[in-house]
Amino acid sequence: MTDACSRCCARWWPDVVRGGALLAVASGLLLVARPAGAQLAVSLTGGAFASSALIKDGVLNTTLQPAIAPSVGVGIAFPLSGRSAYRLRLQTDVSRGAVNVTDNSSNETGTLTTVTMIDATLMIEGALRDEIRWEVGGGALFYLPSEDVGVFQSGSARCWLLAAGLTWHHPLSPGMSLLIAARVDSHEFSTDELRLRGYARSQAVERFGLHVGVERSF
Repeated sequence: MTDACSRCCARWWPDVVRGGALLAVASGLLLVARPAGAQLAVSLTGGAFASSALIKDGVLNTTLQPAIAPSVGVGIAFPLSGRSAYRLRLQTDVSRGAVNVTDNSSNETGTLTTVTMIDATLMIEGALRDEIRWEVGGGALFYLPSEDVGVFQSGSARCWLLAAGLTWHHPLSPGMSLLIAARVDSHEFSTDELRLRGYARSQAVERFGLHVGVERSF
């Protein structure tokens, strides 16, 4: 491993550890709080996230925006009580894609770097109509750049987010269902490097996700 890789890992690895700890604690709380006899469900999905701009710099006349990023997700859910229509869901999604820089004067676009994005959310679900359910919650989003450059010169970034969405569940067999999930989340984006450069205000960022997968009940 090179010194550059070692420095990079040293910067974002603590955030990954904190994210893993958050998932572990939340999973433990879900399992401990699960009512006796409540049916546990595990989902596996694949899809993509589209994001609004991370930075709109009026002085430099540039826009920094992630490209559409393929993603995979894993979720754990169970009813709040044995016969409740409401469920708690712990969801984590991992996506990876380019972050593009656009010169707004010439409309020329280039790639700044590639970023892995990991989110961990705790959602509450409820029945809406027939096979459609709503979900709302929040959590944390981690930006892990492949190299320390530009706004990521100081390494990774962590942002708190709010999320809401709709899911469609269609039975395929006893205990197995097709799952289609549409979600929007919002967070305030900033990094240590931006703060060092005097950017006191965070940029409001929205992400839009569409995923398809299966859910298995146990």
